Amino acid sequence: MVNRANRKTDIVKPVFVETIPADLTDLQAGTLYISMKYNTLVHRCPCGCGGLSEVGLDPATRKLIYDGQRVSIEPSIGVRTLPCRSHYWITENQIVWAKPISKDMDKWYDKKRHDLTHTFEGGASAWHSIEDKRWWFRLMHKVEEWLRRRRFRK
Repeated sequence: MVNRANRKTDIVKPVFVETIPADLTDLQAGTLYISMKYNTLVHRCPCGCGGLSEVGLDPATRKLIYDGQRVSIEPSIGVRTLPCRSHYWITENQIVWAKPISKDMDKWYDKKRHDLTHTFEGGASAWHSIEDKRWWFRLMHKVEEWLRRRRFRK
């Protein structure tokens, strides 16, 4: 088993690019490659496993905050496709670690995504348009995120 503790990253540096580099071997650990043109964030997993994580920056589901120096991403990033199954928040260039994604969390995430896309005829986009019109949905979403952060932090 590889000891990743020595390679674990707790601080990241945002780099805004038009497109993600074609040669993925050029992507450096600890660097967030952010393409606003394509609404995508790509980075090496901060646990040190070397895997690639691609995160869509859909404004309806994910918030990117940039103050000119520091970047924060909400909600958390869960790397379900890599064997490490890392789970973390990026808050002001800091990695805030949570427990790895469990099989139960996988099931919960898949069920939530399924429910959102099948509850309304228009799929998830229709859900978000209805959600935006009701302040209590936004409030409940914020409470749910807060509770989830408390539950899955180490």
